[in-house]
Amino acid sequence: MDDPASEAPQGVNGRARIVRAIRFLFLVMVGAWLAWTLASNPANLEGVVRIWRTPSAWLFLLGWMTIPVGLWLLWRSQIFLATGYRLPWSTALSIQAVAWGGRYLPGKAGLWVAKTALTRSSGLGWRELGVSVLTEQLLFLIAGALVVLALVLSPQSALLGQLPDSFTRPFQTISGQPAILLVALGAVVLTTMAGIIIFLPRLAGDAVRAIGWKNWPLLLTGHILIHLVAGLSLYPLVELLLPEAANVLGPLGVAGALALANIGGIAAIIAPAGLGVREAMLAIVLAVGVDYDQALGVAVLLRVITLFADVLFAVGGWIVGKAFEP
Repeated sequence: MDDPASEAPQGVNGRARIVRAIRFLFLVMVGAWLAWTLASNPANLEGVVRIWRTPSAWLFLLGWMTIPVGLWLLWRSQIFLATGYRLPWSTALSIQAVAWGGRYLPGKAGLWVAKTALTRSSGLGWRELGVSVLTEQLLFLIAGALVVLALVLSPQSALLGQLPDSFTRPFQTISGQPAILLVALGAVVLTTMAGIIIFLPRLAGDAVRAIGWKNWPLLLTGHILIHLVAGLSLYPLVELLLPEAANVLGPLGVAGALALANIGGIAAIIAPAGLGVREAMLAIVLAVGVDYDQALGVAVLLRVITLFADVLFAVGGWIVGKAFEP
């Protein structure tokens, strides 16, 4: 008679292999779709080469790199506030570099593995570090949602006027403002924030002390600034490639569009670095006054820029971090 205890690990390993196979298939399919989107139109391939000749592309590349740099600084600060452990900046940088590249692994596994690997040298437990990564991701999501609320769905935004009435009518009040939508999404954001403050520290055990109410707004403000800098740096490029959309959205609307695409990419755990999800969501918002396929082509071009920036940070950050590591 077979031992059930010996069969259980085989079943678990079997399910794990199925999940990895599904994620790998997803990666192949989306990668092929992005490649086809570029190759199906010769103008897209020409655009990849031509776009690097514009200052706007390099401005966006620098703006995009503020995301991993900002998250590196904020994650290090969050660990100190939560545990009292002052992580050396060079160690934090090399870990952030590996974690940022690890986003492209299925399920963003590399991000979690890189940051929880600190258990070997910091004296912090995997639970504390795991909670710090989860808190970081949730703060980034909340900050992005606030940017979207303020810049895309606000009554001052011209975007709502371009959407079909069938979409906007359920959220309209007598005055024509999307008050119901703002209140509903705002309630979700506040509830999630309260959950982070109250419940996540409890999951980490006694080793984690309260970050403190006065520090949460500072951490959240830092994440909001990351979204704003990256989004505002995108506007000149959108103005160059999609002038109609840039005219409707404006700089703040473009920042909100990128924030929406980024939080969608994070929420789609199965998508490595939000591959495919971010492009589709960004194209939906940018397809204002232009054809969706045209907006999607631009979104794919932006993926090329951010991929280059991600590799640059991952390699450069790891080299610098290791060179100065104590």
